[in-house]
Order: sequence, then structure tokens, then C-alpha cells
Amino acid sequence: MAATWKFDVTLLDLTGYSSDGALLYRDDDDRLVVRIHSSSESGLYDDFYVQEPRSTELQSTDGGLSWEPCEGQFPLPGVVTSSGKRVYIWNELLKGDRLWEHLDTEGIGHLYRPGAHMMHRLYRGEKRADLEARGLFLFDAFDGLVAALPEIVLFESEDDGQTWSQRSLEKAPPFAWVCGWHQRRGLVLGDGTLLGAVYGLRERRDVARRVWITRSTDNGQSWEFVQLYYDEEEQLGLGETCLTLLPSGRVMAMSRPHFADRHTMCCSFSDDRGQSWTRPKQVPFWGYPPHATVLDDGSLMVSYAHRRHPYGIRACISHDEGATWDVENEKILRDDSMPKGVGYPESAQLSDGSLFTVWAMSKIAALKPEDEVAYGKTLVLHPWFHTFVGGSRYSLDYVRARGQERAPQGVYARRTTPESGTDAIVGSPQR
Repeated sequence: MAATWKFDVTLLDLTGYSSDGALLYRDDDDRLVVRIHSSSESGLYDDFYVQEPRSTELQSTDGGLSWEPCEGQFPLPGVVTSSGKRVYIWNELLKGDRLWEHLDTEGIGHLYRPGAHMMHRLYRGEKRADLEARGLFLFDAFDGLVAALPEIVLFESEDDGQTWSQRSLEKAPPFAWVCGWHQRRGLVLGDGTLLGAVYGLRERRDVARRVWITRSTDNGQSWEFVQLYYDEEEQLGLGETCLTLLPSGRVMAMSRPHFADRHTMCCSFSDDRGQSWTRPKQVPFWGYPPHATVLDDGSLMVSYAHRRHPYGIRACISHDEGATWDVENEKILRDDSMPKGVGYPESAQLSDGSLFTVWAMSKIAALKPEDEVAYGKTLVLHPWFHTFVGGSRYSLDYVRARGQERAPQGVYARRTTPESGTDAIVGSPQR
């Protein structure tokens, strides 16, 4: 039997930029294409505002071994209806004149940069009471600003993405905070039904986030919002959701847990083309957010970030469409990231049966004056760390590095002092 194997490759490590994730596409000829999103570390960059964004497209024709720049090769966002129209549901991204208009109106025009973009809406802190009176949920952003995200819209293109129009969704419930289709992706079922998942808060004082499945049976002309699940006691919350059409025709919704300290990702299923969904069931492994891939043999693999020690990237397989999972053979693709910017992994299977997963991780790019890095002494590091994008190509039966125990957790045992001939590890599990 051939030995299991894995190799890792760095796709993009931009000096002065953090690259927090990549989208992955495989065509019928095994060509891999990625689109990587990066942000300048010298400007503002977070979930609320990115002053200096950068997008990079790369392609590989040898299964991920080598990569070269390409332009305009990554598929357009959204889904294509039977009428040929491309649609997706998302938040309006402000940039250019629209961004300047908002920032200037709110008295924060000094934040503007020509290439900046913003999905949330930033406001001065003194507007908090008025915004909350309108029912909006607010995040504390930076420099005393607050951030809101109250609306999603339908984007449409009749000319395969050359131009886009947008319009409001008539049946959308009022949201206190809402985020559109994850990665601007949806599903087209065999009968033409369109599905996509949005998540957010219905009321400003809600504690747990919930997911709605947006559903259209008329080529995107009208949409209904089907609530995936809502815990009246608000103990279970759901976030970013990956929709997958399974070989049986079932649709699976795998959701990121809102409270990751006490829940794992959850799976719900629909047997009626998204009209109703089963009660969410937690998976027996920890990590988020999910990216699901149906493999050639009909099994299901989900890849995800492991955002606690040891930080890294993992994957797990189900042989029965998500009813059970092979946790004993959870794949540990990387377990050596610093605790920031881990994710969002995406996976594809190549024609030879092997797999490629693209991921983002973080490392120390440059030491800060207050950092302390010396052999045999307490390791002291201060965020933020530099993130880069890489990928792993591996055999289907790969599980973890030879000699590695399953899913190491927690802090290593304390060692003796240097005087006794070994290392002292004080307050840190890192050697």
C-alpha cells in the first residue's frame, strides 16, 4: 500500500500586508485558482474598515506544487439562474465616492483612502443612542466609533458580471444586524431552486445569532426567508453557514457556532429543497468556520480552522452524509500557527483522488521592542501577528504527521530548569 503523504506550499506572503484568507476553485482540468484578500498592516484593517486592501489571483496547473499570477480567472460571485442571470445576496460594500460621502457626512472623512472599502457603517460614538433607538445592534469599533450592519440587498447581473444592479429584498425581515451569503456563494438545485444562507440578529437585544435560508423558485425575482433554527432560550447561536448539496439530494447547512467556547459547528438538513430544516446537531469535533466538499466516492469532507491551541487547520470526513464523522481520523493539516488570522480554509479534490486545502495562518514577521525571544527564557510576544496564505496537498488517507498523537490539546507538562540540563518553559507551552 502506498504511504500517506502531505506537502505544504506558501502561496502568498506579502511584506507589510496581512492575508487573512483565500477562495479556491478547481476546474475540470485540475487547474486550481485562488483569490487572496490582503490588507496593509500600516493602515486600518479589521471587520469594520480596510484602508488599503489588495486582491491577488494565482493559478496552479500542477496540483498546487507551483503557482503563478493570473487575472480574471476566478469565477464570479453568486449563482446563475436558468434564465442566465447571475445573483447573490450580500451587504453593500462602500468604496470610492460612496465611501467618501458616508465618512464625510459622519465627520470622519480623515479615515478615507482612495482604495479603501467598508461593509459595516461607521458612526461617531455620540450617535449610539439614536442608532440604538432605530433598533440597530452596534459593535464598538476603534477610536470611539461604533459600527452597524443593518441591511442586505440582492445583486443581479444580466451580462455575466460586466455590470451589476442591486435592489432591496421585499420579504426580508427587519434586522438589527445581518451578514449576507457566506463568501457570496449559494446553491442551485436540480429544479432551479436557489438557496443561500444569511445570519445575524433579529432584535438589538438578542443574545444569540440566527441563520435564515434565502430561497427563490422564480429565478431570483422574489425571495423568502426560512429561519433555520432559533433557540428561544438563546443558548445556541449560529453564524457563517456553508450549504452543500449531497449525493442523495439532501441539502446540508453547516454553521459556525456563535458561542464557540461551549458549542461545536452544527449541521441541519433539508429534504424539501430548503423549505424546512432539521434541528441543528453538533458535530463531534471542534473548529470553525466550515467549508464542505463532496468527494468522488460520495463521502463528505469539511475543512475548518482550529482557533485554539494548537492553532492550525483541520479536516474531518463523513461517510454517511453528515450523520456520523470519522473523528478518530481527524486530519491535522497544520498545527503551528500563531493565535491570529487562522482560516478560512477551502478544499478541493483532484482527479487523482488527492486533496488540496488552501488556508491562512499567522507568524512573527518582525519583533516588537517589547517582545522577548531567547532560548531557555520566557517567551513574550505581543499581537498583532503577520498572516500569510498557504496550501496543503495530501493523500485522501492522510491523517497527521508520523509519530503525532491525535489532536494534542492544552499545555505541555512543565520541564525542569536549565541547570539540570533541560529547558525551562515558564508560562508558555512553546519551545
